[in-house]
Amino acid sequence: MMLTDQTKDSFLSQFEGINSPIADKKHLSSIFANAWAALATQPLPNNKHEEWRYTNFSAVWQTEFVQSNHVDIEAARLALPAWSKRPDTSLLVCVNGQFVPELSCLGAEVRACLDIKPISQAIEHSESGIFAQFSDVNTITLAMNTAFMQDGLWIRVRKTLPENTVLGFVNMVDARNQNVAVQPRHFWHFEANTQASLIEQTITLGQGHSFLNQVSEIKIERGAMIQHAVIQDDTALASQVLYTHVHLDKQAQYHNTVVSFGGLCVRNDLYIRLSEHCEAFMNGLYMISGKTLVDNHTVADHAEPNAQSNELYKGVLDGHSTGIFNGKIFVRQDAQKTNAYQKNRNILLSPTAHVFTKPQLEIWADDVKCSHGATTGALEAEPMFYLKARGIPEHKARLLLLNAFMFDVLDRIVSSSLKSLLSDFLEEKLETNL
Repeated sequence: MMLTDQTKDSFLSQFEGINSPIADKKHLSSIFANAWAALATQPLPNNKHEEWRYTNFSAVWQTEFVQSNHVDIEAARLALPAWSKRPDTSLLVCVNGQFVPELSCLGAEVRACLDIKPISQAIEHSESGIFAQFSDVNTITLAMNTAFMQDGLWIRVRKTLPENTVLGFVNMVDARNQNVAVQPRHFWHFEANTQASLIEQTITLGQGHSFLNQVSEIKIERGAMIQHAVIQDDTALASQVLYTHVHLDKQAQYHNTVVSFGGLCVRNDLYIRLSEHCEAFMNGLYMISGKTLVDNHTVADHAEPNAQSNELYKGVLDGHSTGIFNGKIFVRQDAQKTNAYQKNRNILLSPTAHVFTKPQLEIWADDVKCSHGATTGALEAEPMFYLKARGIPEHKARLLLLNAFMFDVLDRIVSSSLKSLLSDFLEEKLETNL
């Protein structure tokens, strides 16, 4: 269905009563004004926009949502994911965008490494550089988050987290009684030479439509090494737009791994700016079926010399699902001695599944090593025949081949605890989905 100005006006009017925590802050007034200017001038994303050419969110834009501050602690507690109960995992929980300390569980050692508060409090106490330090309102979804945000988290990691500890973060959306939109804003600040492993997941309660429009800004100072994983396994009517902007200071390292299994429409925008002698690893797995759409848009922006980025995204698609990968590598004129690599591989299990892949390089320097590539095909017949000929049932043979195809992405994770957590999750999903 064609999106009109009336569709946009109707969608945005649902949020105009939101009292944004930055609305009356003088030092943020220009950011707030720019967000509203973008809302007034930019259309809702649709297939006429190159960046959304294959990403159809019309079902989201035509749904009536409310933004709710209601927190049902007991219902949220029962819905926490299995990985949150692991002994090596500490936990932070937000429900409908509100931080809930009663559901969060941090050991004394972990708590001593962190400063945590709702971002509304951080803004109130004028914490420097915690809002829109890196991300601008250059898209309407970013502008929506800026204008209509409810709350979120401000987290500063002052010291390296205890060895083999994973810091978990759960976004809970309560859509049991109504269609709910949540637009949180998070700011993560990792001080120099710290190390941390993070895992986050969004979980929707109930069978209503949900829409998570989240912005995360991540500042990683010199010499820090951060591993960040995201699990996307939500209900059939849950949609997400996750915008993550990472700023790496010199000699910092950042690993991002996104594992996508479920939802209605999922859009991941990952932007990483690399300074001198930085490393960025961008990894993705998507195994989807039904009518699920997963869109991974990545940007590795090499702004300074002697940095390295490496991307590997793999997808397995069944049913009428759609996968999109659009990866951009920018190498600025001063970014000599850059190494940048990008690869996207896909397996289609159904003739009605679709993949659209578009790796891109834009290079203004001349002393660089850059490459990109993409492949899409069916599950190979020869290995399947080989396994079946040795008495392995077809179901088990397919499981083994897909396991081998997907698990090399997880092998790139350095943290043994994080790798174990994701491996257990992936094995369970493969067993139940095939």
